[in-house]
Amino acid sequence: MVNIVDIYKKRKNISCAKKVAAVLFLLLWILFIWHNSLEGADASSMRSIRITDVVNGILWDGKVVISEHGIRKLAHFFEYAAEGILAVFVFRAFKLSCFRDMGAGMFLGVMTALTDETIQLFSIGREGAVRDVWIDFGGFAFGFMISALVFYCISKKNSI
Repeated sequence: MVNIVDIYKKRKNISCAKKVAAVLFLLLWILFIWHNSLEGADASSMRSIRITDVVNGILWDGKVVISEHGIRKLAHFFEYAAEGILAVFVFRAFKLSCFRDMGAGMFLGVMTALTDETIQLFSIGREGAVRDVWIDFGGFAFGFMISALVFYCISKKNSI
């Protein structure tokens, strides 16, 4: 016979594992972002050039050309969009409301972006820019809001 206490303990362990995993993935992603900012200008530029060549060569076959600068800004935006998505997973793991507690999420996004640009001030050949903080935060807010809306729609659909 199944014991109700055993079921509760199992669910509690799964809930704890979800919390740990969500926080761990978010922290690892933030460290990945900051690690990229620690790279010197030469290494960062070489990676951007390779990605620019791939994007321009495969996706558009030379008809439309995206500059290395454009690729860099898109990379920042999407790095932070991923952080926003991971932040929503943390919110859901801790049963926080993405909309009611949005200020905490947005604070995380801004602080990560500010720290990122500050790190670049100390990286060889790099510089921090207020414009980049806005691009980073915009990516975070985009990822956060889109994933929060997706989870909201899924929960509404499941409650019908």
